[in-house]
Amino acid sequence: MKTFAIVLVLGLAWQVSRAFDPTNVETCLVDNGLTKSADDVALVDCIGKPEGVDKLKDAPKEKLNAALACMFRKEYKDATLFDMLKLLTVMDDKMPEDQNQKLRDTLNACVEQAKGNDAELLNCVKAVDSPFDYFIATLRDLDEQFINFCFPRCGVKICKLLVFFSHKTCSNTKNKKIKHKYGKQIEEIKRMPRDKFTCLTACRLNHKDDPKQIFYNMIAAGVKQKPDLPEDKRTEMKNILDNCNTEGYKTVEMTSVLEKSIAELAPKLAETYKLLKCVNFLEAPISDILRP
Repeated sequence: MKTFAIVLVLGLAWQVSRAFDPTNVETCLVDNGLTKSADDVALVDCIGKPEGVDKLKDAPKEKLNAALACMFRKEYKDATLFDMLKLLTVMDDKMPEDQNQKLRDTLNACVEQAKGNDAELLNCVKAVDSPFDYFIATLRDLDEQFINFCFPRCGVKICKLLVFFSHKTCSNTKNKKIKHKYGKQIEEIKRMPRDKFTCLTACRLNHKDDPKQIFYNMIAAGVKQKPDLPEDKRTEMKNILDNCNTEGYKTVEMTSVLEKSIAELAPKLAETYKLLKCVNFLEAPISDILRP
């Protein structure tokens, strides 16, 4: 996959805002006995980060868990906290299966004990401590649409979702040869199967109204505005784009297991996916307009 095309897609994906709106964070902190000071707001941001362990060690965790439960209710409208945490254990890609099973057992026991009280559920699983802090951080950094929609449709685990939709990496490996500011993310995404990358791009576009038209407008603007593009190349790109946007995408075959699943379970997403595949947006000539 072309690096410059990936950069554009990452830029599009990273337009997504964090799930926990700052206003809701402050409101929930204050409503649950904390403050909207920078120090208390930072407690939420520290969750799931190695450098946050010491800061959270002496934090009032019952108040923080109550505030987190409040934030979840304000941000996640179509699923319970238990359902989201359960889904995230399925999406987990960090721990061995036996450890993950213990995690699920703990979650099931705690939901029984909490009796519908989200704050108590978080207290019971020790939500801001490892290993559940990873899932709370995921809820904070993504949002319901990406977790509930993009994961089951695209079959991508937590780590790759975080790479794609936030400024995260899956690995701590240091490579001095990587110079680009998004270098680690780009290298990890290059190893992602093409159909999953295309699915995630389509999923990001599907967060908006009329996703096919948004992609068409974005590429058409690039074709029109790129100053050093030869006129014959500009015409070729415009023809590809116009054809794919009208009739061409309809004839695109969905052949991989993932593509067949998308076509069956998510017809609207499938239309956007087919347009991206028809245009072949990660390869020349369309990718040429994405060069810096």
